[in-house]
Amino acid sequence: MNAWVAVLVAGAGSFLMRALPLLAGDRLHLSERWQATLRHVGMGGIAALLTLFVLGFGRDGGVAGLLPALGAMAVGGALALLRRSMTVVLIGGGAGYAALAWLVAALG
Repeated sequence: MNAWVAVLVAGAGSFLMRALPLLAGDRLHLSERWQATLRHVGMGGIAALLTLFVLGFGRDGGVAGLLPALGAMAVGGALALLRRSMTVVLIGGGAGYAALAWLVAALG
């Protein structure tokens, strides 16, 4: 029962967050600083998830789990520094992770 409550609350929250800009329309104005900040929220969230992933594997999974995650961060970071789109950064990081995970599994 608790799982269904969590699913419904998360769904309602997600719906409200997506519907608010549509409902507010022209009445909602954000400063340039807030707009610039919100543009980077997605990348910050991905960076936080990758950091937690790497720290978790560093403690529990050893090098076999840490190497692909670090490789994915390196590839994604390099593509971001080259000013590639978010899609290219994510696909490149995922491909780097997959390649290194395969290599570690093949050698291990």
